[in-house]
Amino acid sequence: MESKRIKYCEAVTLVKLSRHLARWQLTITDTPPLEIDTALSAIDIICWVEDPSRLFDPSGAPFRNGPVSDVSVDGPRTSHCDKMHRWLFEILASAVPVADQVAVRHFLVEESLLSLGGEALRECLEAREGRRHQN
Repeated sequence: MESKRIKYCEAVTLVKLSRHLARWQLTITDTPPLEIDTALSAIDIICWVEDPSRLFDPSGAPFRNGPVSDVSVDGPRTSHCDKMHRWLFEILASAVPVADQVAVRHFLVEESLLSLGGEALRECLEAREGRRHQN
């Protein structure tokens, strides 16, 4: 029997994200802060860094996998994924200020829609995501 994972905010605390990313603006997005927890939920950390390739310092960060550079709708960025405490952490660093990044704007729209749709919409989305994960 698989045990239930800890809450996302506990995982963020255990990984000490604030300590490792304190120099950069960071915002957590995706479904956990929206109180939607499915097997596919990840903890996305959006950061603003003038030079995204300099975000990851392997000497002090808790992450085992190296960063990957790519291009997003916001321009060049560096991303980093790692699974810890049964959560997938994805850090996305861009030279675009956090408030202007597409991921953050998308998150704010989702948050607004959920506030309008209430608990019924949240439960519907969790059930839908659960079915998608089973297929």
